Amino acid sequence: MTDKYALNAVVVDRIDYHPSLMRLRVAYKEGVIPDFKPGQFGTLGLPDPDSDNPRPIRRAYSIASANHQKDFVEYFITLVEDGALTPKLFNLKIGDSVWMAPKITGFFTLEGVDPNQNLVLIGTGTGLAPYISMVESLGLGKEGQKTTVVHGVRHCKDLGYVEELNSLSNERDGLFYLPVVSRPEEKDKWNGLCGRVQVCWEKVKSKVDWGTEPTPENTHIYLCGNPQMVIDMTKLLEEEGYRAHSRKEPGQIHVEKYW
Repeated sequence: MTDKYALNAVVVDRIDYHPSLMRLRVAYKEGVIPDFKPGQFGTLGLPDPDSDNPRPIRRAYSIASANHQKDFVEYFITLVEDGALTPKLFNLKIGDSVWMAPKITGFFTLEGVDPNQNLVLIGTGTGLAPYISMVESLGLGKEGQKTTVVHGVRHCKDLGYVEELNSLSNERDGLFYLPVVSRPEEKDKWNGLCGRVQVCWEKVKSKVDWGTEPTPENTHIYLCGNPQMVIDMTKLLEEEGYRAHSRKEPGQIHVEKYW
């Protein structure tokens, strides 16, 4: 492996929710975590033992840690059993080496959003990660701007960061956490919202406890995760008068597709 792709980082901690879902904390062996904007992504990589290619197998992952956290970068990762990289990442132990790109990048940020506008941050699965970074880095919900984090998952066990989000929403008057489970199991005794986020969007809106309904005039909506959710939600929102955002044409729908 060339110096450019030497294993320049190390696993400093991991938190496993279950065998297919974890939080992985990675630090550079030398140097500090570069400055980044909440919502951006880093890239992890590991060598391919079946290839002579010096480049590692690489994948981009949204960063979940706060941008003032300089001891490590945290990633929220789900296992793709037939994937090229994630099975290798799930085999890593604390102290194991990994490649981490020296640059953090991406445009899925709150840059340019009027702080007087409210936010609905919708993520499915590990698409929650950038919102954790935003909430932790920017203190969302502390004053003025109201923020609702909507996390859609299949099963209750997939609700990562639930303790942190419940705690922060209790501490901050303007921060609200709304988990949505599409396939709750009987043993979970789930009494929250059931279904896919896009299917129960009207119920989600009714749970946005701002004292005023989210509208294109007062709200920006972020979508991250399952591409079908992003497609369906974008269509629903455009029917309500929201516009897709781009750097050339600002709007209220901000999108990050995960695969």
